[in-house]
Amino acid sequence: MTKMKAFTIYKVGPPKPWDVSVSYNNTTGIIVNSGNYDNEWLIIIPESSFNALRKGLALPLSKRQLNTASMELTEMIYAVFGGRKQNPFTDIGKFLDENNIKYKRQNWLSF
Repeated sequence: MTKMKAFTIYKVGPPKPWDVSVSYNNTTGIIVNSGNYDNEWLIIIPESSFNALRKGLALPLSKRQLNTASMELTEMIYAVFGGRKQNPFTDIGKFLDENNIKYKRQNWLSF
């Protein structure tokens, strides 16, 4: 798989910074990362789920008449979930569950 662009889907600033980003790693797949400097929650979508992910994301994007054939998966995730006023991390997990797209969750918390 070729390298995909990374996107910041959601961001709030000081005094309590938080962001949600989506990126691609050729070892693990697509990573949706929600967190700040001290704590992170991850959704990891393996390449084996990419076809199902593309199919699931194509429907909401086709309603907006976007041509998904040339879009990277990270770009499609950004197009569906970006620009919201609230953190979309939970909505992304719910979308994956509703579309039976396999993924795993991880978290890293500092103490």
